[in-house]
Amino acid sequence: MGHGSLVRMGMRIAVGLLAIWLAAMAWSQGVTTTTVQGTVYLANGQPGAGTLVISWPGFTTAAGQAVAADSLTVTIAPDGFVSVNLAPNQGATPAGEYYTAVYYMSDGTVNTQYWVIPAAAQATLAQVQVQIMPATEAVQAVSKAYVDEAITELSESLLTASGGTLSGPLYLNADPTQPMQASTKHYVDAQVATSVPLAGGNMTGALTTPAVNGVEAPTAASGQTTLQAAMNAAGINGAMEIPPTYAGTDRFTNANGVKVVDWRTSGSQQTERSVKEFGAVCDGVTDDTSALQAALSYANAHGVALLLPEGTCKTRALSWRGESIGGLGKQVSSLMGFPGEDVLVSGPDALNILSSTRLTDEERALRQRQGLTLRQIAYRRRIRADFRGLTAQEYAEDEESCFLASGESVFELAAVEARLKSAPEPVERRKNGELEVWLPPVKGKEYVVAVDPAGGGSNGDYSAAEVLEMETGLQCAEFAGHVGGLELARFVAGLAAEYNGAWLVVERNNHGSGVLALAETACKYERIYQQGGQAGWLTTSMSRPGAISRLSAALVEEPACFQSRRLLGECRSFVRQPNGSSGAQAGTHDDCVMAMAIGLAARAELAGKRRSS
Repeated sequence: MGHGSLVRMGMRIAVGLLAIWLAAMAWSQGVTTTTVQGTVYLANGQPGAGTLVISWPGFTTAAGQAVAADSLTVTIAPDGFVSVNLAPNQGATPAGEYYTAVYYMSDGTVNTQYWVIPAAAQATLAQVQVQIMPATEAVQAVSKAYVDEAITELSESLLTASGGTLSGPLYLNADPTQPMQASTKHYVDAQVATSVPLAGGNMTGALTTPAVNGVEAPTAASGQTTLQAAMNAAGINGAMEIPPTYAGTDRFTNANGVKVVDWRTSGSQQTERSVKEFGAVCDGVTDDTSALQAALSYANAHGVALLLPEGTCKTRALSWRGESIGGLGKQVSSLMGFPGEDVLVSGPDALNILSSTRLTDEERALRQRQGLTLRQIAYRRRIRADFRGLTAQEYAEDEESCFLASGESVFELAAVEARLKSAPEPVERRKNGELEVWLPPVKGKEYVVAVDPAGGGSNGDYSAAEVLEMETGLQCAEFAGHVGGLELARFVAGLAAEYNGAWLVVERNNHGSGVLALAETACKYERIYQQGGQAGWLTTSMSRPGAISRLSAALVEEPACFQSRRLLGECRSFVRQPNGSSGAQAGTHDDCVMAMAIGLAARAELAGKRRSS
């Protein structure tokens, strides 16, 4: 290397050193710093030595001095003392920038703090440490001191849950829509504006009042010169009051059944009272039993007749003692009983007053189908009143009921018939009506799906499945269809999976063994009921009577658990055979009966195992 090269290298080194010195001078003269110092302690309370690494992003101080992004390493003395000079970032831009201070202590612990340096000569470590983490951190933790300070500040400007006094107005953004919501002045003013004060005022619309019409004497320039004219003016919603001073002898008819009060001491036309005066509605929907019975009692005590207005007075059984009841004509005024109930207490009553009683839906259908006369309907009512639950057995009215006469029913027919009348319609039907659903699966509940398999032919027995709620035994769904083999296995496995992974209980007799094997292998269904270590339910001469008895008891004790009319229909024709066995009467089916019996028995067994475990 020549002499000239050495000279040029020395000049570059000198220029570099001069630039570093000038930058240091610019920092020391252009950027004001704050001395941050204090003693660092370990977790055991002793001063701790170590290293402090401080880093910061670029920012401009509140005094307008630019600070470049950088980092700094400072040694913590053995006595824990540390001191460092840093540019103040309090009030700096961009806002929210912090110094990040990481302590590497001699005991191996690492701790991170965020600093905000004030523009002051000195600041302690505690003074620069912020009480909330930067917004860039995923979770911003706050210190107790920060929370206490915030609560104190808020409590001075907010109402507590126990109440208080507002120092200024409360503004609501809309009128209330719920009864317990606070109301605006606009809402109150609008409501009050629609009322007429007691002292009087002007109404902008018509005033509608109940019509109360009366006749005190033939009145000049009035259309109500007679009692009948006053009655006509009362219409269908009014009333008529006859004062004691009325001297007329004219009569009237009360076609609309409005309330009439006759105050005359002689000549009073109180020989007929409308049942509406006693509260009857006669709309064909409202239960008028109480009002009609009160009217009958009044008529019996005062010797007056009762008038049925236009319409249908729906009632339960009434105690009738020969009181006179009239109407406005056939199919104009009528009494109607509730389904399966008579309007009068006894059979003879039904014969005496049938002509003024509207037929029930069942009676009307039976009359249309069989051509029965009203007298025959009356006789039928007497039979039903006398035999009650045994009527279907002793006096069969259809092909299905006839089976009851040729064999002794296994199940309590009164319970079956009663439930048939009130059984609900399914909420859903699938597979062309083969699957009926009353109660869809509920999260958290446990179910049993019991299956009585058949071969699947279109002319043979049905394959039946019953879905039961484990806790209550409530029937939730039912399937009956001509399917078998793999199709049946896939369907019942899917049904059990739909009902929260229900216990699948399949009768393993005959076709059932194949369905079980397919459910386990082809369908991969795991929650299959086992009996004696073998999958499926085995129906034997020992297990069958017990299962049937359990079903019979449930029909009497808990009839509301049964929803299916199809199942209840099978129960009607499930009879004891001459050889002592039980089963479906010839020409009928018992597939749903057997599936339900198996389901109830398996449910009881599973519940017992759960209690014992």
